[in-house]
Amino acid sequence: MSASAISTNMHVVVGGEYFMIAHSLGLEFGGAIGIPLYLCRTLSITFYSFGLAESLAVLWPSAWGVIPPYTIQLATAGIIIVITYLSGKSAQIALKLQIPIMIAVGLSLLALFAGVLMKGLRAPEMAATYRTAPEGFWYVFAVFFPAATGFTAGIGMSGDLKDPSRSIPRGTLLAVMTGALVYLVVPVFLSVSKAVSPQQLASSGNNVWMTLSLFGPLFVFAGMWGAILSSAFGSVLAGPRVLQALSNDGLAHNFFRSSRRGGSRQSRPGYQVYLLLRLLCWEP
Repeated sequence: MSASAISTNMHVVVGGEYFMIAHSLGLEFGGAIGIPLYLCRTLSITFYSFGLAESLAVLWPSAWGVIPPYTIQLATAGIIIVITYLSGKSAQIALKLQIPIMIAVGLSLLALFAGVLMKGLRAPEMAATYRTAPEGFWYVFAVFFPAATGFTAGIGMSGDLKDPSRSIPRGTLLAVMTGALVYLVVPVFLSVSKAVSPQQLASSGNNVWMTLSLFGPLFVFAGMWGAILSSAFGSVLAGPRVLQALSNDGLAHNFFRSSRRGGSRQSRPGYQVYLLLRLLCWEP
């Protein structure tokens, strides 16, 4: 039977991208994708948690003195445990949290657009000069590229979708288009603002966004924390499901298999090992 025929008749369950590849092209191809995919999501949650912990450090009162060197590491471990606990207890809780997170990110974008419009506009530069990026196009493209990696979070929840064959293609296309639109519109608004120079736009950190945003850092930090949490929850929900699907297909130990084959219910051993691997990836 051809791969296209298999794909047409496939009932997508837990496993997301791995399941679709493995059950279209074979377990050899699926394993080559599924194992690195699981490890990638295991590592990514640690990075997200570090980023969130470092951004929360701005709330440290100056009266308390210098932040102890172990504070960020302890906060990172706490964030990992809390996110894993919420996701392991109920996927519905984690998914419902995405609604206020999306609102926070949306308010952050609206605050930026309103601030730019209120502080005056200038004519944009239409020619690419790369003054602040001497490496050229690919240096700038590296900033945009991560925007095209988060759309797989929805695919990773394939086992929890009522109609995966309808939701996955529509959701994936809408996610890619939405991400591309945001990443294209935001630089345009930044480039036409009189309040910042091209050199300031190329500086690291989020100072430019806070300078331009309406109400200053209030919505900026809310949107940043929301974006980090959204990515973290996406990884912690999808990663163990890939491990579960690998076990269901005999590519991982039966210890990680759920009680009902192909079901969406996540096995607790999968979450336990997932948490363990992430803490082992934690670099003090």
